Parts: sequence; structure tokens; C-alpha cells
Amino acid sequence: MGVGNVLRTLRAVGRWFTQTVQAVGEAFGDGVREGLAEHRRRSATGNSDGVRRALVLTPVAVLGHIAKADGRVSEAEAKYVRGYMVFVLAGLRGNRSDLTDLRRAFEHGKSKGFDLQHAVAEFRDVVTQRLDRSELENLFRNALGMAWADGSVHPAQRGILDKMALILGLSPGGVSVIEEMAATDAHGELSAAQKLAAARMLLGLGSFSTEEEVHSAYSERAADLQRLTAQGFPQKINEEIVEALGALHEAYVLILSTR
Repeated sequence: MGVGNVLRTLRAVGRWFTQTVQAVGEAFGDGVREGLAEHRRRSATGNSDGVRRALVLTPVAVLGHIAKADGRVSEAEAKYVRGYMVFVLAGLRGNRSDLTDLRRAFEHGKSKGFDLQHAVAEFRDVVTQRLDRSELENLFRNALGMAWADGSVHPAQRGILDKMALILGLSPGGVSVIEEMAATDAHGELSAAQKLAAARMLLGLGSFSTEEEVHSAYSERAADLQRLTAQGFPQKINEEIVEALGALHEAYVLILSTR
């Protein structure tokens, strides 16, 4: 999987590593791992925590809703969400139970009972309180990436995206920029500058990072992904882990080559 394809599939994930995981941990007060365990306990008793649901599960449910909008989930769409889940699991240092939670969220998003208005509004409210508002654009970018997974956007998917933009309060100008970039990604027409930007995003780096920061970011993310290989995930998830590791290395080499 090249850097361009990774950008298309995982555009929202670079910042997810740093901001969303931290917010989930802070929300529970005892760190991310304890927070996830507490969420599962509350879910079993019908008392699911809104913060973890909004930040971790809603983005995956939205992907399910987009994928199912045209009546079926294609292999390209299934691969898209597996790639997204891998990076979420890496950021959470997750295990098979966490993968089960993510899969359930995806299935819930596909169901007729999924309330897009409520889910996206809850995500918007939690992000506004706890994170940078750019995360609202990231949710939209990732949903748009799913819509483009098959090479074109179905009219039903277009309707969902338009509704999401309104709920999230995105400006028409901002949406146009995101739409243009998504179309470029989908057709594999990334410029050298866009590929470099994708590489930096994948490693969670800014435009002016030192060589030491590049090394550190790569090592941290590679270690998080490598750790997943010992969790006994299904074969298709493990295949995505291998691709993600390859993409990280490609991004790392690309960034260093431009210094």
C-alpha cells in the first residue's frame, strides 16, 4: 500500500494517534486501557460512556453507514474499514475485544436503526469540548474516503455526506477543499507535495520536524503496529497490519529523502 493509498484510506488517523487517544484516556481518568475495560463493563449494563462511544466508535459506525448506503458493502469498502480499524487498534494498544467493539460499531452503522443525526451531533459536541475542531473535518474526510472506496460516490452516499457537513457545521469552502482532495486521492493523482504531506500526516508530524522527531514518530507508530501482530487477530486484519507497517516505512523514507 503506497503513501497515496494510505492517505486515501486513513486520512483521519494521523491526528487520531495523538489527540483522540489522549482524550479517551483523560475522559476516564485512569488511562486508555482501563477506560476501554470500563466502557465494556458499562456497555454490558446498558450504560455506555458517551465520550468513548463518540470518539472511538462513532467514526467506525459512520463508515458502516456510508458503505451500506448503496445496498451492499464491497470488498474495497471492507478493506477500507479494516485499514482504519488497524490504526485505531494501534493507537489504543488494542486487543481482540477492542476489535469486536469496532466491528459491532460498523455493523450498527449498517443497520436501519442507526441514527446518523444523533451520532454525528454527539461526536461534534464531544470534539468541540475536548479536541481541536479540525477533528470535525477529519471525520468528514474519512467518511468521504469510504464513499470513494469503489471509485465513485453513489447518490445515497452523497446525501449522507451532505447531511454530515451540515451537522458538523463545516463551511462550504472547507467542504469543497476536502472534496477536491478526496477526488484527487481516489484517482491516484497526488503530486509530490501531496505525497509528502500524506507521509507527514501518517507519522503525525508537522511541516518543520527535526530528524530526531521523524525517527521518534516512526519508531513509536511502528512499535504500536508491530505489537498488534501478537494479539491473534484474524488473517485479513494481520494483512492490513503488514501493509500499514510497509506504508509507515515508505512514509519515513520519503520524509528523510527530502531533508
